[in-house]
Amino acid sequence: MPLDVEAVRAEVRALDYVRGTPVEAADWHRADADARHNNVIEGLEYSPVEEALFDMLRDEAVPPDLATQIVLKLMDHPDADRSLAITPVGTGW
Repeated sequence: MPLDVEAVRAEVRALDYVRGTPVEAADWHRADADARHNNVIEGLEYSPVEEALFDMLRDEAVPPDLATQIVLKLMDHPDADRSLAITPVGTGW
């Protein structure tokens, strides 16, 4: 099943979490950009859908730990927090 980033955005917005401050969000954007750059150097590039997902998580000021849990839940990973109100879509995106 393909990943609908806007549907995930709606689920993220419905979560009860503390959004990052503008300073924190800026730091997370920089760290994310650095990580993406390092991935490109290593030959690992995100798909357009993955890019859109991670951009959305940064735009919504989702703290990195929660963003990780959201991705795990989307992938229906065994380490995902099963109580997190995010609908798994598997790994076909």
